[in-house]
Amino acid sequence: MRRLVALGVLALAACPARRPEATVAMTTPSVSASASASASVSASVAEEPAAVVAPSEGVGVVLGPEGHLGAWLALGPFRLDDKKADAATFRPTGVVDDRALAPRYGATEGSARVDVAQKDDKGKLLKWTTAPATWQLVSSGDGPVDLERALPTLGKPSIAYLGATLRLPKARDVVVLLGVDDGCELIVDGKSVHARDVPRPLRDDDDAVPLSLAAGDHTLLLRLHQREGAWAVRVRIVDERFLAPPGVRALLRGVPESAGLELVKAMSWVKVERPPTATGYHFSTLVQFPEGHPSLGAIPISGSVLDAQGKLLLGPVTARFEGKPLPLSLGDLGAVVDEGDAPPDLTVRVEVGGRVVDRPLHPRRAVRLALARAAEALPKAKALPDDVAATLSYLRHRLEEHVSRGDGDLPAQLADAAALDAYAALAEAGKDPLATLTGPLRLAHVARADDRPQPLALYVPEALRLNPTKKFPVYVGLHGMNGGPMAMLRIFFGGDDPDQQNHLVLDRTISAKLPKLDAFVLAPHAHGNAMYRQLGEEEVLDTIAWLRARFPGRVDDDRLYVTGFSMGGIGAASIPLHHPDLFAAAQPLCGYHSYLIRRDVVGRPRRPWEQWLLEDRSNVSWIDNGARLPLWIVHGTHDLPEENSGVLIDAYEKRGFSLKHDHPDLGHDVWGFAYDHLHHTGWFAGKKRNPYPKHVRLVTSRPRFGDDAWVHLDRIAPWPSWATLDATRTGPLAVQVTTKNVAAFRLDRDGDGSNGSIAATGTVAVAVDGQKLSFTGAIAAYRDPSGWHEGVPKDDGPVKHGKVTGPIRDVWNDPLVFVYGASDPQQTEVNRKVAESLAQIRFGVDVKYPILRDLDVDPGAAPEKNVVLVGNAKSNRVLAALEPELPLRIEQGKVLFAGKTFTGKELGAAFVRPHPRAPTRLLLVVEGASALGTLRGLSLPELLPDFVVWDESLAPARGQSLLSFGKVLAAGFFDARWAVPPVIEDTLSPTKGPKSEKDATPYLP
Repeated sequence: MRRLVALGVLALAACPARRPEATVAMTTPSVSASASASASVSASVAEEPAAVVAPSEGVGVVLGPEGHLGAWLALGPFRLDDKKADAATFRPTGVVDDRALAPRYGATEGSARVDVAQKDDKGKLLKWTTAPATWQLVSSGDGPVDLERALPTLGKPSIAYLGATLRLPKARDVVVLLGVDDGCELIVDGKSVHARDVPRPLRDDDDAVPLSLAAGDHTLLLRLHQREGAWAVRVRIVDERFLAPPGVRALLRGVPESAGLELVKAMSWVKVERPPTATGYHFSTLVQFPEGHPSLGAIPISGSVLDAQGKLLLGPVTARFEGKPLPLSLGDLGAVVDEGDAPPDLTVRVEVGGRVVDRPLHPRRAVRLALARAAEALPKAKALPDDVAATLSYLRHRLEEHVSRGDGDLPAQLADAAALDAYAALAEAGKDPLATLTGPLRLAHVARADDRPQPLALYVPEALRLNPTKKFPVYVGLHGMNGGPMAMLRIFFGGDDPDQQNHLVLDRTISAKLPKLDAFVLAPHAHGNAMYRQLGEEEVLDTIAWLRARFPGRVDDDRLYVTGFSMGGIGAASIPLHHPDLFAAAQPLCGYHSYLIRRDVVGRPRRPWEQWLLEDRSNVSWIDNGARLPLWIVHGTHDLPEENSGVLIDAYEKRGFSLKHDHPDLGHDVWGFAYDHLHHTGWFAGKKRNPYPKHVRLVTSRPRFGDDAWVHLDRIAPWPSWATLDATRTGPLAVQVTTKNVAAFRLDRDGDGSNGSIAATGTVAVAVDGQKLSFTGAIAAYRDPSGWHEGVPKDDGPVKHGKVTGPIRDVWNDPLVFVYGASDPQQTEVNRKVAESLAQIRFGVDVKYPILRDLDVDPGAAPEKNVVLVGNAKSNRVLAALEPELPLRIEQGKVLFAGKTFTGKELGAAFVRPHPRAPTRLLLVVEGASALGTLRGLSLPELLPDFVVWDESLAPARGQSLLSFGKVLAAGFFDARWAVPPVIEDTLSPTKGPKSEKDATPYLP
């Protein structure tokens, strides 16, 4: 019997199902039994008969595990100019007849000539020449085919063709998924079946083209339009289950076996692992062909370990790749290899079909022993605060990763090992490391978002141990994109290296002694590139709460400061403006504070809900919450447009708020100017929070950000709208309140009335919008059509309140679990892919949400987290159980919503609601009328309201902030009672399309 899990803590133990792997034929001379066992894999179900390609025809290519085809015959480039450009069809007129092309390696196309860029040794263009238009071989080993490398255009408008013959052993329906850079036309057997000519960056599976193909051969031809910049293409061919169609082969006509063997080398992907163990080092490799591989029989693989003189220490271990990813254990070396003061470097060598891949290993005993000690200390650490075990796990994993990937920064490795060993020694002895350690520390705590160790850096002042009662200020430092916490700590103390812009390098161990500072400096990782929004913002707040809890009574809550640069500069303004009673001052450097001036927004149409979302995302919209928040803004004069910070400066100056701003003669890199010699701490030192301000004016878009000092805004109506609550304490037991769009609020009465607080005893008179209310106990008021009333509202149905309001992106503010539908084989793979993409959020986000199959979840369970359901009710049984209680459903390929019926190709919908089984949790549903409709959901832009219904016209919005070049069938916000608004259709027409590839590229942060 299958054990089902509730969508709570137990769900973390479940994992997505893995597909079975194939048996591999192996020969293993001089290999241990354990190595042999680790290299064997389970047998798979017999596949359908494969299409046969005779050597005389050329080389056949087996599609990759997910259907990718990474080898093609290419023709081009043909530069486009006034003489040979057809702007209407992006075709090089008069050059070739692309409806009659028959791709064949080495063949020329009549008298046609391609354009060749001749360059010098430094890559500088010397001149353009021409050459006969000849079909050549292009390929990729992992990811897109880089056409700009194979067919250089130097960014000039050009046309090229990719061709192959698709051979099917039997008739079947397939889908061709295209990821292309700029324009593309797909021509099948001489007929155009798809064309989309727009400037765009490459995104996997951007276009989906369903085809019904008979058994036999079919010519696939891609006509690709290079407009500017990069140029790449990635193609995936899948069956009705969105898996690689069994037995299908791509024939590259005329390719000789010798070129096919070179293709084996080019398309192989090799990963080498060499982690240290308690007694030595273990070596293994994983060989696979994600973009497919030539069908030239089993591909020989071998692996070995060599010393510095090339002497064989392990192996060779041999095997044969036969179509499935091949893990191969090379064996173990004892600890003797890391003895001595300068142990010799080793080389792990993997050979794949003649390709040689060498990877280094720098064995160091101190590193290995520190890792072993940390592993032994982990069980004892569990009796200490949970961040001790989290830190040990994180530091151990991080150091092991450095060793395993052959990292050559040995001084940093040894320093990390010493820190890990010292930390493990304390935990081993049952001592809390944070009770004794000072200075810069690399730590981790358990993140709420995914219950996993999340790194942070902390500077603990030496004075903390000298004076047991003193409270210390806290500086919170927010790193930039692709940065890290230790890099932020280093830079905060003036340790920026102007010649080293790679913050991964700056994030290594701090070796130099830092200047003394009588303060904590806290640098959260905040889930990496989460942008300090949603889970990133919550992580910053959680690390501050963690610091207070770990050092009780030692944090001065009235001297909490925040600073950051670039992405961190945005967060250094947004977080204190969302939480105006938290920080005493903020220093946002080179941040971007208004979405309304972004290049991906200016000049583009805006729906009313998009306008609201743009304002909500813009720091400058929250500016009224800065009355008690002094700002020091730094923005370089060459960091254009300066208006990115200028909007915040102008708004502060207009309101007369406390502001300092500098504009050094620099570009984006102003953090060296701002942090040099710690002179920024002198400005911060004079700022202190008033915990009981007499006057509070709070502006917010939703109750999630509804707290300021003693004022709490609980509900907003109408929805959506900006709400304002202006409260002034006019006496110990008297308050004057004016509101706008506020439906419920509370006021704290936690003092004696002498320090600006409202007295805890006595009757409090509250005047609200001209009405007089009185309270002998807690102060809570709500508004209905008749006016204001004492107490809390009594609801007769769901309402937007607290953290259960939407919009869609708010789901990521709190812990969540993804459940993808696996009950329909034709939708399972797409549902899984979409769930994984949504869980990843974007490149560089450090979070591991649980992703479960619907088959492994109890549909009736009340979740403890927010839930994202992917796939329609036919494929997702959890959604099927909840659908009767939801406002939208899919029936017979149609979306039924708000009394309307929506139809179309690639039809789908997404909406957010309170979870029917847990009203304090949000439920997000992402579903399609078909698998292609669900897949098209990946084209949703960044800014989303509560609900969206789409079809294929959504496609151009992918990667955008707004719909911009795309269109939806319906979208908008539910009202304050989660009812559908009267108008839901999208009445705006999309813009014609991006002007350039840059215009179509996501603009971050």
